[in-house]
Amino acid sequence: MIKLRNLAVAFIFNEQDVLMMKTSDNKRLFPNMWAPVGGHVESDEINDPQKACIREIYEETGIAENDLNDLRLKYITLRRKDDEIRIQYIFFMETKVKTFMNTDEGELFWINKSNLLSLETSFANRSVIEHYFNEGYKDNEVMIGVVDVVNEAPKMNWSELKNFNKF
Repeated sequence: MIKLRNLAVAFIFNEQDVLMMKTSDNKRLFPNMWAPVGGHVESDEINDPQKACIREIYEETGIAENDLNDLRLKYITLRRKDDEIRIQYIFFMETKVKTFMNTDEGELFWINKSNLLSLETSFANRSVIEHYFNEGYKDNEVMIGVVDVVNEAPKMNWSELKNFNKF
């Protein structure tokens, strides 16, 4: 039986820096790797991944919703891992807050955006970072990425998630 795992994460910008977490070794998903702030969507948030994202930001950083600006869904990634389909909602936002609280999830660091690709991240997060900085930002555009396997290597296929109102 195939199950779903829904995740909501945030790339939080403060000028040229992005808040990233070096995950702890006891994390279930991607231990000892770099990741944006975020985590699992709870059952009462399943229809509101933005709510889950804001909750996760506060739980993992102490940064409150009123300290976040220009919050926008930019990416959705979809992949299969064994008997699980993983859907990740990726939000981008800005903050003027530079301080954060520590958490047992991992260590938080402000990383200059020019250094993001040098970090060891999951395939999906690396694909998002590469696409965002190589393709640029367009207002109101949401991209969906589906992981394919080509010659035994993962490949992210990107498409714009367009609004379709004809039917």
